[in-house]
Amino acid sequence: MVDAHQRRFDVVVVWKFDRFARSVSHLLRALETFNSLGIAFVSLGEQIDTSTPAGRMILLCWVPSPNSSAA
Repeated sequence: MVDAHQRRFDVVVVWKFDRFARSVSHLLRALETFNSLGIAFVSLGEQIDTSTPAGRMILLCWVPSPNSSAA
């Protein structure tokens, strides 16, 4: 994250979410940080690209809301 804060890159590309983050909470924190720094996030496996409006919408639909409960 140090490199992200120093703006050494403008996009993070991963094969799948689970190759990047160990938990949903870790993934959400990282995505929030990237978003606040203007860094796009691309997951090739899930076909999500946060640099596009469609990618941001898909991510919002995919990410569980804090009010939802896992059964």
